[in-house]
Amino acid sequence: MAFESGKLVMELVRKGVTPRKIVTRKSFENSIAGVMATGGSTNAVLHLMATARDFGVKLAIEDFDRISRKTPVLADLKPWGNYTAPEMYDAGGMAVVGKRLLEAGRLHANEKTVTGRTIGEEVKAASEPAGQQVIKPLAQALKPRAASRSCAVTWRPAAA
Repeated sequence: MAFESGKLVMELVRKGVTPRKIVTRKSFENSIAGVMATGGSTNAVLHLMATARDFGVKLAIEDFDRISRKTPVLADLKPWGNYTAPEMYDAGGMAVVGKRLLEAGRLHANEKTVTGRTIGEEVKAASEPAGQQVIKPLAQALKPRAASRSCAVTWRPAAA
């Protein structure tokens, strides 16, 4: 995987594709929805806020709360659930989570990815093993909405 990642990075450099050319506020909102759908962690909040700041993208703690109120929890992951991250990967990973978010209307589908395709195109092509139990269908969401208040809304970034 590391070797393949390195090859992809070198190809992107040759093509002039840089993070600043594809990262947008909507791509951050997609990331937040992914975190919420997987029952994510406080660390994701901290890192997304810091990364958005580095990119000059306005992102507020209230965005996490707003998005969490519309995002179902779909991945049954530890520590509170039954499965591990490698098991989620085997179940189709974030691509399948993204497919569910797209079905729910919770994904900005037209955002570009490093492949040159949109995130909507990428998740529509996601492969899901038959019978996997880790990532729930929308109709069987673990919770109808995530709860960011418990982990995120009290945190405030340091002054610039």
